[in-house]
Amino acid sequence: MTSLDEIVTTLNVTHIYHEKQYLQRCALHALNNLFQAEIFTKKQLDDICLRLSPSYLLNPHRSAFGLGNYDINVIETALQGVGCVALWFDKRKDVRSIDLANIVGLIINVPVNSKIFNFSLPFATRRHWFSIRKINGKFYNLDSKLTSAQCIGSDEEMLQYIFQILTNKGVQMFIIVRKEIFCILAQNLCLANFVRENLKIDCNLSLYTVFSFCLVCNLCLGYCVPVARIRCYFLTKVLSDVW
Repeated sequence: MTSLDEIVTTLNVTHIYHEKQYLQRCALHALNNLFQAEIFTKKQLDDICLRLSPSYLLNPHRSAFGLGNYDINVIETALQGVGCVALWFDKRKDVRSIDLANIVGLIINVPVNSKIFNFSLPFATRRHWFSIRKINGKFYNLDSKLTSAQCIGSDEEMLQYIFQILTNKGVQMFIIVRKEIFCILAQNLCLANFVRENLKIDCNLSLYTVFSFCLVCNLCLGYCVPVARIRCYFLTKVLSDVW
C-alpha cells in the first residue's frame, strides 16, 4: 500500500473528492474522503476483516451480509497501512486542546436510528462513519450522506462545530495523525511524566508547560530521549491526556 505522502501531496485542490453513501460502506467512504482519493476498496477492507478474524460468515468486524458496516478495528488497520494513527478523543477534554495544524483530519462515529416508513425503530440503532478535513485552508464535512461536501470554515469555526457534535449522545471522535506526529506525542508524554515524577515539577503546571520543558530537554540533553522509550509501557493508558 502506498504511503500517505504519495496519497496526499497538497491540501490545495481544484476539486473536492466526495464519495456518496452506498449500502453500509460509510467507513470506506470516510477513509477515501479523508484522503481525497479512492485509495481503499471494499475488497481491501474485507481482507482486513479476515486478517483480524478469519471467518467469512460471522466476522465481527463487518456486516454478515457483506454490505459493509466496518468497525473501528478495520479503520485503524487501514490507516496504519498508509502511515497514520487514529487517536480516540475523550469528550471530557476541551476541544481546544486539539492541535488542528498537526492532524490529517477527523473520523467521527454517530448513532443512526433505523426507520420503516418514517417510524424509528428504537432497538435497531446503527452506527455511521464520516470524516472531516481541511481543504484549501477551510475545514469540510465530507459525510457521504451529504449531497456535497459541507464547508465548516476556519479553525475557530471548526472547534465550535466539533464541540456541538460531541454534545450529542453516543458520538465518538477519532483524531487522525501521521505516525511521526504520534511518536512525538508519545515521546513527549513519557518525558512529561518522567519530569513530573522525578524532577518534582509543580503538578499544577499544565501538561503543555511540561511538554515545553521536555522539548528543551530533547534539544539540549540527548540523554532524555532514551528515558521516554523506557517509559512507553503505559502509553496506551495515558495518551488520551494529550487530547
